[in-house]
Amino acid sequence: MPFAVEALMQLLLSFALALVGVAAVPAADAAAPPPAPLEAVQLSAPEYRAAVESLAGAYTFAVAEGAGRGCVVRLLRAPVQTKRRAGLPVAIDAGCRRRFPVLRAVVRWQPTGGGSLRLLGGAPFRELSDFSPVQDGSGVYVRGGFAGAPQVYELRARGR
Repeated sequence: MPFAVEALMQLLLSFALALVGVAAVPAADAAAPPPAPLEAVQLSAPEYRAAVESLAGAYTFAVAEGAGRGCVVRLLRAPVQTKRRAGLPVAIDAGCRRRFPVLRAVVRWQPTGGGSLRLLGGAPFRELSDFSPVQDGSGVYVRGGFAGAPQVYELRARGR
């Protein structure tokens, strides 16, 4: 009889632990935590200027390794700095924003070092995407993704 009681106690304990584990899982509809504040880029002034000079320009934005047509995104040089927003302006036409909804909130860009850049925007203002350099047979370009989007995107310099 003691063996049956011990087995029953272990079963009840396992069941109780399973219930506690289920209760500890947050509900799927729970509000997501607010985005982290935008971290400052850790580049010296000369490094920042050199990165801007090397990265600013016109790019073709497209789904990486996709057969679809891309559109033009311009990373501009003119600095924009306010209390609420940092970075450099981005020029994206309305047709491009319609074709690629992930670009709708993008308003700024910022070099992050090593040939990488991040796209900024949204409300609250934050990093929307991070692009890092990649090399293939056609040259060097940058690729990255957006939170919540399953695709990987690329920015390939035009006319360089």
